[in-house]
Amino acid sequence: GLGVIGRNGLLINPTYGSRLRLSIVLTTAVIEEDPVMKTDPCKDCSICIKACPSGAIKEPGEDEKVNIDRFVCSSFYNANGGCSICVSKCTH
Repeated sequence: GLGVIGRNGLLINPTYGSRLRLSIVLTTAVIEEDPVMKTDPCKDCSICIKACPSGAIKEPGEDEKVNIDRFVCSSFYNANGGCSICVSKCTH
């Protein structure tokens, strides 16, 4: 119920979009589960693919949800001191 993995390879939450950082909290408290997202927020959208300056994000193949060249993404990130364009351009 946290969200779904988008074309940018990031978790997309219905409330917070792709601007999330996952962490952990250990507890014995009873926590109600969120409903599972049944819709694909990336259907018919390719904003992150077009915005990626390194070209690391590509259209997924027929049997793929995500198609990212993580080596290209990481190399671009390291060479430029960071990048979050796919996150900032995501409309969710």
